[in-house]
Amino acid sequence: MKNLWIIVIVPLLLWRCAGTQPHVMITSENIIPPREDKTEYEVDIYDPGFDNWFLTQWNQAKDNSYRFYDTWNDRYVLAWNYNATHRRNGNFFNSTINYDINEDYGMEVSRKLYYYFKYVEDELKIPILN
Repeated sequence: MKNLWIIVIVPLLLWRCAGTQPHVMITSENIIPPREDKTEYEVDIYDPGFDNWFLTQWNQAKDNSYRFYDTWNDRYVLAWNYNATHRRNGNFFNSTINYDINEDYGMEVSRKLYYYFKYVEDELKIPILN
């Protein structure tokens, strides 16, 4: 965006210095602000029992902070990916999770991912963290 400003402002300054008026008046209405690149994430869980279990486990009154979910998800994903690459617990961990610990996935995704890990441990009785 900086290059655009140079292209617009330099010709205007040259026209001003030459004593001629520009044909186009640049006002704040003519300038379109840069759009923020907001990537949205979502978690799709294909386990048929998860949604009902999640509805019984989570409620707003006992919700945790984003930092809480983010910290636990970092640990869970590392353990999940280790289990997947070392073929632990049979075929359950059949693929790794592409998760960047430096990325902000948002509260909804972080919460749902955390609760899926809890679902696997508590309901399916498959340990993730050892």
